[in-house]
Amino acid sequence: MSLQWRVLAGFVLIASGYVGCESVFAIDIPIPNGSFESTVVPATSETGHMGRWTFSRASAGQVGTYAPDPPLAGQVGNSVGRIFVNSGGTASTRATIYQDATIIREGIYDVSVLVAHQPGQEPSTSPFYLNFESFGFGGAKILLGENINPVGTFSSDSFTQYSAQVEIASGHPAIGQYLRMVFNNQSQDGGTTGTGAAYNLDDVQLKYTPTGGEQRSLGVWQASFETEVWTSTMSGHGSAGYYRPQTPLAGTQDGDQLGFVSVRSVSTDTNSVGALYQDVAAILPGTYTWNVAAAMEAGFEATTTPLKLNVEVIAPGNVKSLLLSHPVPLDALNTTSLTDLEVTFDIPADSPHIGSMLRLVMVAEGKDASSNAVDPRVTYLIDNVRLTLDGPVSLPGDYDNNLMVDDLDYGVWKSSFGQSVTAGTLADGNGDGVVDLADYTIWRDNLGASVAPTLSTNAVPEPSSLLVVALLTSALLAVRKTPC
Repeated sequence: MSLQWRVLAGFVLIASGYVGCESVFAIDIPIPNGSFESTVVPATSETGHMGRWTFSRASAGQVGTYAPDPPLAGQVGNSVGRIFVNSGGTASTRATIYQDATIIREGIYDVSVLVAHQPGQEPSTSPFYLNFESFGFGGAKILLGENINPVGTFSSDSFTQYSAQVEIASGHPAIGQYLRMVFNNQSQDGGTTGTGAAYNLDDVQLKYTPTGGEQRSLGVWQASFETEVWTSTMSGHGSAGYYRPQTPLAGTQDGDQLGFVSVRSVSTDTNSVGALYQDVAAILPGTYTWNVAAAMEAGFEATTTPLKLNVEVIAPGNVKSLLLSHPVPLDALNTTSLTDLEVTFDIPADSPHIGSMLRLVMVAEGKDASSNAVDPRVTYLIDNVRLTLDGPVSLPGDYDNNLMVDDLDYGVWKSSFGQSVTAGTLADGNGDGVVDLADYTIWRDNLGASVAPTLSTNAVPEPSSLLVVALLTSALLAVRKTPC
């Protein structure tokens, strides 16, 4: 099944002041992790709430992620979380990383995390805390458990796995709230070298054992603090993340995992949002076709809240604007198979928004009692995100007509410098019929431009240089081009 929409939109990439050879092309724009496979989550019978890391600090505390060089023994992936304090600031100094990871039910929750000191910034007085809290849904925050690990528990040579658990008894007031995992470094501490005290964190795992049942793993967003190409955003009691179903959707699922966006109906909320988005490419003129495979999760079907496929533009300065919004009709999706949705929109060649970034957003937004009276939430499953572009393009400085401005174009300019040519051919970038220094300036000012969302760092050769440096780059797009 396929659904299609077509919209005329007012954004385009134009080549100001450039009169050059125009290519007609069709490109498949790659969507990294388009099937949500990059971060493996445990297989579960249904989606659950998946939070995201929140970084919080006070006074002289610092918090974030980084890539140790060299990696510490036992490290998983390239990045780790880091909570740092020093001897400055005030007594309120702290560094905290936390995630609202799941909805609390009766039973036992186990959290494990790899912990190490940052070499050269070993703590001298500040312990490591792993706390459990409950939060949200109109209830007061409750400290469910505090686990203090004194200085000396961990090393700076390798990661040590640390585990803690909390038991939620029947009738506990935290049931129905979020379970918040909190990693904390709190107190002024110059460390053993006087430069501060830091704990590194990695590979956070969460398991749940229901009363009388078997233990199972729950998903943790960015469990190893790796950079995700998809951004998860949420407000109210929305959620978004990855889901590995125990049984794939019949014949249509691409890979083992799906993305999901979800909103939960809570009386204290006026609105909730769960969204996944990705900035995919610089905007070019032509016809875009965006395909997404989607379904409703069985038992959590929507009654009023649609899945929206939104296209946003991110202009220089991170200025965001909504280009298109497509609510998917509720009756277009089912719970047994993925429906391929297709959104087509045209970008005409008359817009001033040169270089703006195209953002694809899949979002559930609203308040929906859903089909489930016990757990009133709506969940959409998403898979196999694709994007193609068909149309003409003129890139200023692209003198060899390969859809990128690189050092090869400098070679075209150098070999034809001083020639009178047909306007707009060879390296006549401004269309005045002569290849001159003005055309070199057009190339220089646009070096690195491409239909691909890549960045390159190149030294710009001066006109007098005899050296043409070969640009080492990999093609991110499958280009089907008709030469002019």
